[in-house]
This record gives sequence, structure tokens and C-alpha cells, in this order.
Amino acid sequence: MIYLILTIVCSTVIVLLLKYNREKKGSTTCLLAGNYLFASLISLVILFRTPASCHSFQSMLFGAFVACIFVFSFYIFSKAVSDAGPSLAALSSRLSLVIPVAFSIILFKELPGTWQIFGFVFAVITIMLFSLSVRNHTSKHIAASGIITLIILLVAMGTADLFMKVFSESRPVCEKPFFLAVLFSTAFFITLLIRLFSKKKIHRSSFIRGFLLGVPNFFSSYFLLEALKHMNAIIVYPAISISIIILTAATSYFIWKEKLNAYGLLALVSGGITIILLNIQ
Repeated sequence: MIYLILTIVCSTVIVLLLKYNREKKGSTTCLLAGNYLFASLISLVILFRTPASCHSFQSMLFGAFVACIFVFSFYIFSKAVSDAGPSLAALSSRLSLVIPVAFSIILFKELPGTWQIFGFVFAVITIMLFSLSVRNHTSKHIAASGIITLIILLVAMGTADLFMKVFSESRPVCEKPFFLAVLFSTAFFITLLIRLFSKKKIHRSSFIRGFLLGVPNFFSSYFLLEALKHMNAIIVYPAISISIIILTAATSYFIWKEKLNAYGLLALVSGGITIILLNIQ
């Protein structure tokens, strides 16, 4: 349970830092470059300070592949915000949990109990209510391209989470530091190349904020792999998504004075019920 809690804390900090960067109109590319640079440095330090760590060609390819999905997910999320609005982009990213949960049931026979099934249903309800609570009713009509972007976002983020689960089930524990080092180092080089080809000026403040983002970003993946080793995906992924919604809403209220409407309050209640149901044995 401790690894799940630590994953939730790190993931919530990531969301808040991304929100802060948008508030400051920062550069997404510079933020990601700084983020992945610092995350890769942390992963390399942990790799070289873990004597029992091991490596394999399979984990190297796996880490590089997941890195591509990570970077793509960030950029497609930005495009989804532009094409369909932040509300539907957040909804799509949260609903992506159905992919790792569904495949964990099919591939790894992680059959949920009755309470977990109800908890999963309440998780989806919570996400829908959360979307309604932040929806901009004056937003323009969403074109077909926006809908396609939302679908791609859902699949991309769900696939990234699924492969983290696949790694935790298929590779030895000793390869985790090597896998994370390859993942974040590859992600940094990808974002660096994108930045160089874009030929835009380096946004220093965004790059520095990326360094701050790199710490929770690395440890969210690190603790997620540990949580998946000890708990079923149908508990881990919904619990993370719902907890992020609750903690982000509470923090936004105290920092940015963002008040919740009726839908938001219902989402908090439904989220609390979700957490309780998921943890009933």
C-alpha cells in the first residue's frame, strides 16, 4: 500500500506542476526536456548505486519503446487540450485506465472481486463527473479531428500504463533500475531532438521547472512498478486516477482558489466511495 500512496503523491505533484507551467504560459518542449534530463540523471545515479542491478537487451528495447510512448502521450495531450479543450483531454487521459485494467484481467488473470467491480464503475462515474465540473460550456464545437485526437490520447496513455504492467510481470526485479534509466534517457534525447529541430528559443524558466518535474516523474514510475508487483491493476490504476482528482481539486482550491460546483462535489463523494470499494477485500 505504501508504494501506491507514494505513486499517488508523485503523480499529483506532476499534475500540479504541469498546471503551474500552463498558468505561467511556459514552453511544453522545454519543460519536458528539463524533466527528462533530470529524471534520467536520477535514474543513472540509482542504477550505478544499486550493486544488485542487472540488465538485458530485451529491457533496453522495452525501455526505449516505452519512452517513445511517454513522449508521444505528452505531446498528444497538449494537442487534445488545443483541439477539444482541457476538460475532455483530462477525461480521456483518466479513462485510459480501462486499457491496463482490461488487459491485466485478460493476460494476467487478475480477476476482480465484486467490490472491486463496483469500485471500478464508481471510478468511471467519478471521472465523468469531474469532466462535467470543469467543462467550459462556451467552448466551440469539437471537430472530427478533435475526437480522433482524444481517442489517440486515451490509447496512448493506456498503452504506456499497460507496458509498465507488462514489464513488472515479465522482467526480473533487478532490471528495474536499468529499464528506468533507458526509459528516461531515451525520452530526454527525443525531446532534445524535437527542440533542436524546432529551432525555437530556449525557455529558461520552463526548463528549470522541468528539473523540478523530473523528480516526481521519475519516482512516480519507480513506485508504480513496485505497487504493481504487490497489488492488482484494477486497484492500482483507478486508485491513482481518483486520488489525483481529489488531491488536485483540494490543492487547486487552496492555491488558486478554484471552487467546485455541484458536479465537482459529487465527483469528490463518488471518488471517496471508489477508494473504499477498491480496498474492500
